[in-house]
Amino acid sequence: MSLGAVDLFHQLAQNDFGFFQKIQSISAIMTRELKTLTLDDTYQEAVDFFRRTGVRHAPVVEDGDVVGIVSDRDLLRHRPPLLGTAAEGKRDRQDLGTPVAHLMTRGPLSVHHTASPESALTLMLDRHVDSVLVRADLKKLVGIVT
Repeated sequence: MSLGAVDLFHQLAQNDFGFFQKIQSISAIMTRELKTLTLDDTYQEAVDFFRRTGVRHAPVVEDGDVVGIVSDRDLLRHRPPLLGTAAEGKRDRQDLGTPVAHLMTRGPLSVHHTASPESALTLMLDRHVDSVLVRADLKKLVGIVT
């Protein structure tokens, strides 16, 4: 019997193949150089930021605290529908100024930096997300896993 992708990832998360034996904590595989957005950044600024940095997920911060996360899919979902077409209107151009605060997912998932890769992957699979933030404590963000 062949495994589907979700089944395979669940088996990886349960460490059925010994995949995570040598990786003791999520901090060993997380991206440490975080690139963030602010609540006041606009849709267009976020698009430009993603293109410039090559990231697909960006935490949104306010006064040093993480308040949300924006993904490339969030940007695609909120793209003005007629932008760049012959039918483009004033409203489509105005929508480029929509604040990131209206596009982001609030209360993003996070794990402690000592968490196991299995627990992070299980959380991602169970909650149907493709990224999780990594924290050193309640306030300090130290990485992201995608």
